[in-house]
Amino acid sequence: MKLTNEKAIKMLKKARLYQLEEMLDEYPDDEVDERDDFQMIADEGGYWLSMYDEDTVYKDDLDRSKRILSETNYGKFVPILSSTFRPKYSEWDIQASKNSVNEYNRLKRLIERLRGMGYYSRW
Repeated sequence: MKLTNEKAIKMLKKARLYQLEEMLDEYPDDEVDERDDFQMIADEGGYWLSMYDEDTVYKDDLDRSKRILSETNYGKFVPILSSTFRPKYSEWDIQASKNSVNEYNRLKRLIERLRGMGYYSRW
């Protein structure tokens, strides 16, 4: 599906949710059913957000990311394993955790903004 509304495209680009953009690009055109661009973003984004509430990989990743950021004080220090005297988490793990939590928060803000505009997800 190709978005045509300039405001919807701008809102989606500002949110920097590339997976949501891919979800919309791969959505079949024959299943749009008279929904406008904002409603499509709300539906697909709501579906993606609902995946964080169910027992899925998204929920596991978010929980792990929050735990890592909690243990490292949001990356300010890295705990050391007492058995090997090596860092418990690599810099990559911490950065990936930050990216994951930030992506989730951006998705929540986008869905809330769409709800404020009157577009509610079916999920």
